[in-house]
Amino acid sequence: MELDEKNGFLYVLQKRALYKINIRLCAQSQDCHSCLNAGDPYCGWCLKPSACTTQEVCEADALNPRADWLNYKSGRCPAIRSVEPREQQITFSRPIHVRIENAPPALASHDGSTKATLYCSFHFPNHLLVNVSAISREGDQVVCATPIRSNLKTLLARTQTINDVARDGLVARLSIVQSADSAVLASTNFTFFDCHQLISCQECASVRFSLCDWCTLTAKCVPNAEDVCQGESLVNSVSRIGPSSRRGPEFCPQFSSPDGDLFVSSGQRRKVKVLASNLHEQMGAFKCQYTLIEQNSVTHEKLAQREGNEIVCEEMLFEFNGSGDGNGTGTALFNIVWASPGLTTSTIFHPLD
Repeated sequence: MELDEKNGFLYVLQKRALYKINIRLCAQSQDCHSCLNAGDPYCGWCLKPSACTTQEVCEADALNPRADWLNYKSGRCPAIRSVEPREQQITFSRPIHVRIENAPPALASHDGSTKATLYCSFHFPNHLLVNVSAISREGDQVVCATPIRSNLKTLLARTQTINDVARDGLVARLSIVQSADSAVLASTNFTFFDCHQLISCQECASVRFSLCDWCTLTAKCVPNAEDVCQGESLVNSVSRIGPSSRRGPEFCPQFSSPDGDLFVSSGQRRKVKVLASNLHEQMGAFKCQYTLIEQNSVTHEKLAQREGNEIVCEEMLFEFNGSGDGNGTGTALFNIVWASPGLTTSTIFHPLD
């Protein structure tokens, strides 16, 4: 057995064969921690191209080899310690503060001033990469502004739908990168959300994103309610920061049946009464609607009146044809919709929760 002059390959001679064995198996480690924890004196973490390599391989690409190659003795991988805030509304920008631990010392001088120019890179599920220059840097903290898009739909992966991300947000990969050689220092997840995709008060008020509020009269979920819903009663998200007298879905305009599910014989005419809560004075026009699930989603509706804390529907004919649920019954979805007083042909009705 014999090592080559660079101690990279082991030559093994047998009677009828000569074997050349690579003893520097750096590529087996997929991240910085596993690379350094392996304790291989020939392997280290190369910031560009974010891989476990030998020092020779790293030096071929790196502008600053001493800073860009981390050997096993240090055991200190660059990492993002915190991001504040960790999530942001996609339709407007906001500064985020990213703290990095174990940053290579060549990135900053002893007085904390920046030597290397950094930027934030956002990698979205649709493979879009958005790079944003750092606004400032002090010590271990980098400040960047989040990118802006009109909505989340254009950023989805092919396998995602807007319903998948409306409630929990869209996760992008945030990286801190050196501008000079595009070396990635560290990465973490960052969530973008869009309040506008939440179409009911219950959804808006239950979401974990603190910026979302429900405007009760225009019936929409927005991130800047103070600007676009002036004079309206608001229902704040359960995650709202600061004082709020109307926080959470229990403050949403809603209705309920005191008797639970309603059972009506097919062909019967009936007035339906439901209990209503959190109604606004400007909610002056109501309709009752039911939609048979199996009959091409045809919706039947009648006008309704508010009587105290009840909404009373005009007499409705309930009937269905077909097999229904297969047990002599048919299931219908029942809704109460409302509008401001003074109905016209262009009046828009909104559902109660």
